[in-house]
Amino acid sequence: MSNYRALIHRLADHAGIGTDWRDVWGKTHTTPVDSLVALLDAMGVAAHSEASAKTSLKRRRHQDAVPATLVVDSGRNVAVPLPVLKSRHWIFTCEHSVPLEGKIDEGDRTLTLARVPDGYHRLAFPDDGLDMQIIASPGSCHVPTGADGHSWGLATQLYSLRSAAQWGIGDFTDLATLGAGVAHQGGTLIGVNPLHALFPAAPDRISPYSPSSRLFLNPLYIDVTAVPDLAASAEARERIAGNEFGHCLARVRTSALVDYPAVARAKSDILTMLWQSFRAQHLGSTQTERGQAFRRFQQAGGEALVRFAQFHALQAELIRRDGFAWKGWPAALSAANGAGVEGFAAAHEDEILCHQYLQWEADRQLGRAVGVAQLPIGLYRDLAIGADPYGADTWSSPESYITGASVGAPPDLLNRQGQNWGLTAYSPMALKAQAYAPFIAALRANMRHAGALRIDHVMGLKQLYLVPNGVSAERGAYIRYPFEDMVRILALESRRHRCLVVGEDLGTVPHAFRPRMQRANILSCRILMFERGAGDRFKPPSAYPALAAAAAGTHDLPPLKSWWLGADIQERQALGLFPNAVALHRDEAGRALDRQRLLAALKRQGLLPPNLGTEGFDDRLIEAVHRFLARSPSALMLVQAEDLLSVETMVNLPGTIDEHPNWRRRLPLTVEEMLVDPRFSELSSLRERPRRAEPRKKRHA
Repeated sequence: MSNYRALIHRLADHAGIGTDWRDVWGKTHTTPVDSLVALLDAMGVAAHSEASAKTSLKRRRHQDAVPATLVVDSGRNVAVPLPVLKSRHWIFTCEHSVPLEGKIDEGDRTLTLARVPDGYHRLAFPDDGLDMQIIASPGSCHVPTGADGHSWGLATQLYSLRSAAQWGIGDFTDLATLGAGVAHQGGTLIGVNPLHALFPAAPDRISPYSPSSRLFLNPLYIDVTAVPDLAASAEARERIAGNEFGHCLARVRTSALVDYPAVARAKSDILTMLWQSFRAQHLGSTQTERGQAFRRFQQAGGEALVRFAQFHALQAELIRRDGFAWKGWPAALSAANGAGVEGFAAAHEDEILCHQYLQWEADRQLGRAVGVAQLPIGLYRDLAIGADPYGADTWSSPESYITGASVGAPPDLLNRQGQNWGLTAYSPMALKAQAYAPFIAALRANMRHAGALRIDHVMGLKQLYLVPNGVSAERGAYIRYPFEDMVRILALESRRHRCLVVGEDLGTVPHAFRPRMQRANILSCRILMFERGAGDRFKPPSAYPALAAAAAGTHDLPPLKSWWLGADIQERQALGLFPNAVALHRDEAGRALDRQRLLAALKRQGLLPPNLGTEGFDDRLIEAVHRFLARSPSALMLVQAEDLLSVETMVNLPGTIDEHPNWRRRLPLTVEEMLVDPRFSELSSLRERPRRAEPRKKRHA
């Protein structure tokens, strides 16, 4: 190994970049040096020459010697490693008590703090100008009493909900109505897709898992008719009452798919009018009580809210001339601290304030929906694993992200060339340097108004596969994250928000990952189709773990009806997603066997409906499958709305963008119709107390 290559490997190790990885066939791949250099560069670590790499390595070793942040278990003594100090004086500022101070004994290389309580604390050496954050965690997440082994919830995509009065997309009022209905039937929670902010200036960018910001909400979910300022805006009411607007609403309400651009045009025009009315009436020389409430929201949102609003005002202004991506904007505007941002903000104050107003109203309506629903656990929100590389989060704080690489997956059985998901991820080095502030902010934003939070691709707390920009997916590398620190912080925020945590742990799960999740009270996702035993048989309900959320499927899998009929296979064939006829026939043959296996699993539980065969489709299968899952000891059972209503089409077909209408399909019934549908009323009888484990059969010689 050359000196330069060895140097790059050592530097990569300090930065948390894996220098090799093993594929699903057991073959070890060495990450190319140019990929390591590109990833280091994306993290702000210079390594393009031997000299720069040596300088960077020296700097990294110095920074690693005394960490800026320590994340520890609370209630224990903490030994803090000490840097070389001029003075022995220290001050420990506990989050919720008076500061303590003292002097380090001569020759000591550590300082012991006794029984540090939960919270975010600071240790300062004022004479040396040094300070350190100490985060103390209870170590395990909150588990509410409602998650007791016979709780169930309904999982849906908020945009897919229909109602008689909505404007072509599910909104927070629909969520309140459906949530109250679920509570009435004995459900404990309602799960939704990520509610993250997308791109008002580019309404065709619709994936909830590729957001502009994970800190703020998508204003398209606002119910315009429920905004208090509508009553005071004659202009808005007149526009809504007009024939042209009425025809527009009729089109979007009856469309089989969400027409995002049309919905965005209708809502944004009216919401802008409502903002102008609000500003005139409540933010004048004498602020009203409502005006003061808005100012308090702005103050609580702080710099993050200001930058979010500035970004979207900028994007609306620049997108036609300079493009969607902020990297193509004029240099003075291509970052939040750019020289031209302050001037732009002064000239576009109204638009920037309007974006903040929409966040205020979205937050108000979401909180109201949760209050109306009165579910024992509450709203089950979803936190995406990454963000769009050209969104508000990365523009606001590019140093927090690896903006020169995308999250993806190495080559595997289904994708021989690997995958590039087009998402950006946190820089592990930046997280440590920033005392995990971006991660903490995302948790707090998404635990707000939530009783449970799903962490998408939870393995990302430990590692992510990143692909440098401009290279093929197989030339990527795994990035290591400070897993123990992040789990402890997740537990601390979970306890503070009294928010249950579910980790989406589907796919390749690292060794010992699930046991660590269990110790932290993070529920595992257990999906019927993946829970197999010997001979690929479906596991019995008793084999499901207690700390789990059990379900028949997810938004990335075909609904039960589609799976049973093989409609998903037919669609993939029609779209040319099979590499060859052999792969197609293998999937068809495997599905035929799986239908038989599922019937056998139901029969062993005494749940197989009479005369139910493998030909055609029978709605009784859906009920039987959920009764099967309901017998598990898992803390939660989730019913997908698409399964409840026997939907045949997939919400999202992985591997497609425009070929399949991902994130646009609407449910066949309105919320009002769902609540009186017999299938909905039967939900209350699904969840049984878990059966005891089936006794082992004696083996005979």
